[in-house]
Amino acid sequence: MTEGGAVESKEFRVGDKVAERFAIEEVMPPLGKYPHYRASDPEGNKVVLSQIGRPTKESEPDKVKRGLERATRALSWIRHPGFVIPKEFVVHDGLLFSIFPEAKGTPLDVYIKEQQPPIQKILHWTIDISEMLDQIHEARQPQFVGNLPVRNVLVSADGEVQLLGFDLNPDLKLEFIPVDDSAPKVPDQKFDARTDCWVLGKLIQQMVEAGGEDTRKAYREEQKVRALVQTMTSDDPEKRIANMSTLKSRLELLTRKEKKVDEASLLTAPITVLTVEEEDKFKEIKQRIKYLIGGVVLLFLFIALVGQSMNPDGGW
Repeated sequence: MTEGGAVESKEFRVGDKVAERFAIEEVMPPLGKYPHYRASDPEGNKVVLSQIGRPTKESEPDKVKRGLERATRALSWIRHPGFVIPKEFVVHDGLLFSIFPEAKGTPLDVYIKEQQPPIQKILHWTIDISEMLDQIHEARQPQFVGNLPVRNVLVSADGEVQLLGFDLNPDLKLEFIPVDDSAPKVPDQKFDARTDCWVLGKLIQQMVEAGGEDTRKAYREEQKVRALVQTMTSDDPEKRIANMSTLKSRLELLTRKEKKVDEASLLTAPITVLTVEEEDKFKEIKQRIKYLIGGVVLLFLFIALVGQSMNPDGGW
């Protein structure tokens, strides 16, 4: 970095090559403070190059090498498919680059405005992001985002979220870089898991706002969801949910729908399915009486038959 804090960078153009491997095909808008380029590797794979600038310890190559190795190990802990993270790092003319897979998708706020997804879908996305953040919270060196602009999230073609913004800084440490400063500012002095709980609560509110009046109306009707978001965004960190794992469980409870009974199927179902045989307390006594009456009838018929055979001429 320069003395003013700006990233030292070099202007690259379409057709230029970085590290003799990556051919630049497009100069992209910067993501935060770093210039970005769309490029292809020797095998024709599409990638995105993030130009970080000169490492602060560039005069000590061994320290730079070890720092990149540590960063690579730290990134290996992140396995959620929605996390867009560097796959490798290269140095070109003393400038450090992160190499990302190409992320294709629609910015989250644009997608919501166009598609008007239901509140349940918004909660589903928040569950996914909570899983991503849980991975970096539980890493050997925990990382917290502290804020999350809507534009740091893309929605892929299959409707799943992708989280952008994790990159190295010139000190070779992983950090979260917001696309812009549009995200609400967290009131906490020190960042931890409760801070990112607040961040996700604010993200839900931003998604609801992006959806317009219909989405806002649907959100107002979801009392349990609003109560949870209120807890998530409490100014007092101690009143928030403690960690991403607990938050994920709470969100999942809100997305579960009770199975509704099909009334039509009940009307057409066989009667045997719908009736329950009640136990008759007097069943055994009734059975004995039935046998007794049957025996009396048989005895009467037997006597009549014997009498008829002994007096064949008798009658009327």
